[in-house]
Amino acid sequence: MHEPLPDTDKDRPYWRNVEAYDFAQILNAAQWAWEFLRRNRDYRTDWQWFDTTWRALEHDYGAPPSRDFFNWKRDPRAWRNPLEIESGQCVEEACAPSQDEQLLIECWMGERWGFHKFPPDPHLSSLQLESSPAWRPHERGSRLLREKNEEYFKPGSGKIALGIDLALPLAEQLDEAKRLVVVMQRRLQKEGALRPASVSSWRRTWIACLRLLDGEQQQASHAELSRSLCSEADHCGFALEELRAVAHRLVERDYRIIAWFTER
Repeated sequence: MHEPLPDTDKDRPYWRNVEAYDFAQILNAAQWAWEFLRRNRDYRTDWQWFDTTWRALEHDYGAPPSRDFFNWKRDPRAWRNPLEIESGQCVEEACAPSQDEQLLIECWMGERWGFHKFPPDPHLSSLQLESSPAWRPHERGSRLLREKNEEYFKPGSGKIALGIDLALPLAEQLDEAKRLVVVMQRRLQKEGALRPASVSSWRRTWIACLRLLDGEQQQASHAELSRSLCSEADHCGFALEELRAVAHRLVERDYRIIAWFTER
């Protein structure tokens, strides 16, 4: 039986022990995404609720695949309101909403947190899971800007906004836009002003992020974290506050993005 607390340090490495994070050297993008999500306090709280409810349903109706699924589905505990999810739809046939628009709780978990398979246990590291998490597709890159978005006009952001005249033929414009984007991307990468969206490029920083998150959870002081994580020897490339901002974005939402990073 798991501890009732949604967040503990018993399933995390001791942040000062650099060697305890050697496992991260072999993680793929999907596994990296999981390492950040499993440190999300809200996910751990949701999973604790889910695990308790699932075990109660198994007690009453049996465990899959031999469970009494007919009566399982009639139990209100097996469903949750999709309105509690910010966006998205459950596309799995087995998760189809009932007449009152509820989702099966396993589908609700996947929809809210962005994965396809049965909700993974946050007490388990990536290497302890039976397989890498299967992440739902995440909207990346191009999107329609309906108003000026400062993120795309800020120098050094690594993002640009392109103008397309819809009254003119599109093929030539799109070809020209592709050439322009490729040239700019290569130039910025060559100058060291743009870091590729790849595991190998971000691995060192992500390890520093994991150590920071674990250090915070283990109540390390600001001075301790700064000395250990932002020294020249670590080459994480960020001041502590910048690293903290990156780490918390990864835990809260950006794990969905890095799940689709390339290896190199």
